[in-house]
Amino acid sequence: MPRILLHAWSLAAPLLRGRLASAQLPALAAGAGFDGLEWLDRLLPSWERPVWRELGQAQTQAGLGPGGLSLCLELRASKPLVAQQVDLAKELLSQCADLGARVVRVGIGGGPGASLGRLLLSLERHRNPQARLRRPLGCLARGAYGLWLGTGRPSLAASRPLPPRAGDLELQSAAWALQPLARLAQDLGLTLALENHYGLTSHAEDMLLLKDLVWRAGLESRAGEGTPLGICLDLGNFHPQIDRRAAVELLAPAVAHVHFKTRQLDPGPEAGQGDYAGLLQSLARAGYDGCFSVEYEGPGDGLAGARAAAKLLRGLWG
Repeated sequence: MPRILLHAWSLAAPLLRGRLASAQLPALAAGAGFDGLEWLDRLLPSWERPVWRELGQAQTQAGLGPGGLSLCLELRASKPLVAQQVDLAKELLSQCADLGARVVRVGIGGGPGASLGRLLLSLERHRNPQARLRRPLGCLARGAYGLWLGTGRPSLAASRPLPPRAGDLELQSAAWALQPLARLAQDLGLTLALENHYGLTSHAEDMLLLKDLVWRAGLESRAGEGTPLGICLDLGNFHPQIDRRAAVELLAPAVAHVHFKTRQLDPGPEAGQGDYAGLLQSLARAGYDGCFSVEYEGPGDGLAGARAAAKLLRGLWG
């Protein structure tokens, strides 16, 4: 049976609005039959190491195994803001062991037009770095995030045109930003996984090019140490114009982590329409043996939605 994590994103609204404390998540996840947790950086109550250590201990006490962390970057920001994000990400990576996280999904943004990531980054850019460590989102950013959640967490991939393939310069710039994170993750024994998302990672071909560029940006000298950057495959993040079966076939050999995303309390019809069974078969043929993280982002009870998704996943994976 696969190891299945409960992604904190499934309970984003109650976490953000204070109706649920992060310290309660381990017991909830264990009680719902999950094997571990994947945290989302923006939803953590603090980025300070003692808080992460307490959350890690709560997971151990609940009987959960190793989990993950979803890390959000916006690499189409200005160079100073990209550098600030990378420095912060390095600090967070160094604390993953305290959180019990062994795999780190990284989303790099880069979509055209307005985006939630760029809005939050803009609202947070003038806050004191120590204040951000104590509380990742200030009042303005927290309010904007809450308003966005109130719109039903719209899928950018479904509501916007498919971006063109990324240019060489864009990919090279992203690679130079990711390279120090990949090197540090390798040193720490973490799995760093780049997620398919709207923007720079809309196309599977660009993701593989970026992965290769990160390797060539300074890690190729570490021969024999394994690939420092894998793919986090989100089954629900493909743009409608993307041939998802072809994309997964292309990415499958590099997949290091999987997000099993659903948006309905009864996920069966949605999974059928999205060919989840076929996509999972492609992963199985490629020998995927990592864990799955369930992201429920639909209406109603997030934990109930995640449990239904996990049940479906177990049946499809076999």
